[in-house]
Amino acid sequence: MHWTEALGRPMPKKFGGHPALELCNTRAGWGQAMQPEFEWIPSYDRLAIWAWYQGLISEHQRKDLREYAGNHPAQAGTVLTQFRDLRTALYSVLTNADNRNEFDTVAELAQKASQQMRLIRLDDGTAQWRLPRTVTTDLPVLAAAAAAAEILCSALRSKVSSCRGSDCGWLFINARGRRRWCSMASCGNRSKARAYAKRQS
Repeated sequence: MHWTEALGRPMPKKFGGHPALELCNTRAGWGQAMQPEFEWIPSYDRLAIWAWYQGLISEHQRKDLREYAGNHPAQAGTVLTQFRDLRTALYSVLTNADNRNEFDTVAELAQKASQQMRLIRLDDGTAQWRLPRTVTTDLPVLAAAAAAAEILCSALRSKVSSCRGSDCGWLFINARGRRRWCSMASCGNRSKARAYAKRQS
């Protein structure tokens, strides 16, 4: 099964190994025309929950975002479109390193996120770059763009693979180069079952 629940809403399971990959995994059927059943983020409200579920925003921010978006539906709709554009661009970049136009889309949002980052001291004396606590509707997209920049700048970039399952295409960290499926329990078993049925026929 590909999904779980967060606050009573269906959410794609965390198979990717990095928030940027989980961003791409909020839709299924990569390589095919988009269908309603492929979309895991049908609304801004679901986007706010997803960003919290991935640890990109705090619980306090999630609550404020959902309330704020309810009072500003036009802004929320624009941000939802930006999120989906970022998702498409990042997936293209991660599966085709030569796609420069899509890279520019990711880079533009990542740059916007970096301009708002603040260096925060943690309790153990170390520090971390974080977006400000100020709640604006584009916070989930900026947080996702920052995660996208992080993986593109790291060694993990070369270890990203896509699931070979039908109607899937989800991305994941393939550390040893042997993994073929987002999950053996779902796409892996279905593929094996289809291959077995084909052999029997």
